[in-house]
Amino acid sequence: MNLPEGLPSSGAPDLAALAANSAVLQRAASLAGWAGVEKRTLTAKGVLRKQDVPAAAAVIGVKAPQAVRGAADLPELHVAWCAAIGMGLLTVEGGKASGGPELKNWPPDDGVGLLEAWLKGFFAVSAVLDGPVQDPGRGFLVLVLASLKVLQDDGAPAGRGLLREVLEEADEICDSRDLDVDVYGVLSGLSSHGMPRIEGLTALLADFGMIAKARPAASKAPAVTPLGEWAASRLAEVFPVPLDAGLTAEELIEGAADFPADERETLAGSWLDARDSPDAVQEILSAAEDMPSRLRVVALELAEMTRSGMSAACRTVPLHPGAEWGERCQAGTRANRTTLCVYTISRTLWVWTIARLT
Repeated sequence: MNLPEGLPSSGAPDLAALAANSAVLQRAASLAGWAGVEKRTLTAKGVLRKQDVPAAAAVIGVKAPQAVRGAADLPELHVAWCAAIGMGLLTVEGGKASGGPELKNWPPDDGVGLLEAWLKGFFAVSAVLDGPVQDPGRGFLVLVLASLKVLQDDGAPAGRGLLREVLEEADEICDSRDLDVDVYGVLSGLSSHGMPRIEGLTALLADFGMIAKARPAASKAPAVTPLGEWAASRLAEVFPVPLDAGLTAEELIEGAADFPADERETLAGSWLDARDSPDAVQEILSAAEDMPSRLRVVALELAEMTRSGMSAACRTVPLHPGAEWGERCQAGTRANRTTLCVYTISRTLWVWTIARLT
């Protein structure tokens, strides 16, 4: 899973203040300060031993029940522990925990550093709460995005009504982005001590400072904070919506350029499927002719996704030096034809780029 890159420069101090005051960040820092003083022996699963749980809970301001079996029985402690590791405040190695590389210089000097630490802790927690799946964190992140989108509506319900709308929004997110995740399983995993499922999720979001803390039996849903709004915008980048088939080739190239290369084929799938391969290649390359070199590279990647259309496109696309290669695409083995066509398209874009730079 590709995580969003870059942090805001404008407005960062306000967001950083919310992140710094969030319960998870404060607990993670306190826990790291306590556990990182000396190397603490851990269980085989890399978590605190049962006898250390009461002391660790007290450090973060949480009371441990007498019948506690381990750190996992205390969601607040478990989340703080995972966040501290993700933020680099704690290091787990060889069955022992010690201070991480970021502990000595904690807290960061600027707001951007605080936001970066908060984001790392959040994604670390998401991976753990989602369980051992192929791409950990997706199910939980879909739930968070769905919750924030629903809660940003002034008319968002509370209680069971909120649960229903969050699940509907999560299903819509999965359908629109072609995601296969078990949001119901993740949501069930957030339950503890008989707490209703949606309350477990909203409590966690409140601890991260993304929403206001919900009051017991409140008739109104908690409001989303500016930090939550920012987080929602970043999560939308993690799960981009596929590019519409109705876009022009220029819009396709420009839209695909905003995402990592390994996500472009999925995003452009609908657009490419709606056209014959030779036509798609020709549209893309014709649109790229007057574009900057960066976008021409994206256009080449998109054209290479339609391998079946390359041979036909090579016969018709207007070429400059090296045009004879297009004619040779019609001969030889299938592998050779594909190689020659890729070369032809690459050379065409190369000539275009050089022409614009000279």
